[in-house]
Amino acid sequence: MCADILDMYIKYSYQYPKLRQQGMKIYVDYSATAIIELLNDEARQRGADKFLHFQACVKYPIKQRIDHFTLAMKLRKFFLVFDNFPDLTRELQNSQYGDNGERLDINDHSINAKEYALAFVMRNLTRGFDFAFEE
Repeated sequence: MCADILDMYIKYSYQYPKLRQQGMKIYVDYSATAIIELLNDEARQRGADKFLHFQACVKYPIKQRIDHFTLAMKLRKFFLVFDNFPDLTRELQNSQYGDNGERLDINDHSINAKEYALAFVMRNLTRGFDFAFEE
């Protein structure tokens, strides 16, 4: 599994030289510390650690993640082209919510990947704005 993941990122680094030049930081579920270590070890063995680094993501509460993305979209700082992300689109359309209005953590792998990968970006895009979305 780790070899396949590394193969994919190394392949992309050759297709998109800026990725190799600027380096890639790939966020992995914070609970997968053993996998993160394996990925970084494999990258070192292949010499890819000069441009490829795997690290644990920061996992914010679901409501906070939704608020950041909603506000960023409302501010026209973030857009999704749904045709480019069929799995994400399907998951968003099928999201389930509990009695208290919170999104349930069910069948949301693409949603989580998007939110984890962009957590730091979203915090910067929405810094200083009020999370009351009413106009």
